[in-house]
Amino acid sequence: FRWATAGPVGPLLAHPDGTLEPLHPVATPCAGSPALRLPAAEAERRLEPGQRLLLVSDGALDSVDANGHALGLDGLRDALRRSAGRSAAVTVHELERTIHARSVDSLMDDVALVVLAPHQEKPSFY
Repeated sequence: FRWATAGPVGPLLAHPDGTLEPLHPVATPCAGSPALRLPAAEAERRLEPGQRLLLVSDGALDSVDANGHALGLDGLRDALRRSAGRSAAVTVHELERTIHARSVDSLMDDVALVVLAPHQEKPSFY
């Protein structure tokens, strides 16, 4: 997986043991910002079976519940635990369900969710 980050939230790697690793922990200027210098720095990481790569917008992490608490990384981890070992599609549905279930009003910002889950390749025999 190769990426360039432009904005406050970079890719997140969910490991099978439940840990969530920010792949670009430092916020960068948003796309379209004059502060963003092009070309953006690229990074690369090999995805292993059992890992899930998450691309989420700040609108997803900043979605708030009735008490004004943002979902944040902790809420994201909880949703990931509930979909552990499942497909990328199930993970997206669990994230959507979590965001909508805790949001009392319409979302204040756009929400984008992309999940990639590599599969173990079966060896070919000749």
